[in-house]
Amino acid sequence: MQMDGDLSTEEFNQALSMIMKATERINQIQRDALKKNYAEDTNWGE
Repeated sequence: MQMDGDLSTEEFNQALSMIMKATERINQIQRDALKKNYAEDTNWGE
């Protein structure tokens, strides 16, 4: 996380929670894209 300024403990915890949810979603999108890409690659010989 990168930021300028000061956060209260509550604001920090809220930001951290939001970041964790976003990174989990990004990870899932990337995994789905890789699975789709490699699933298409296995059909080369057809």
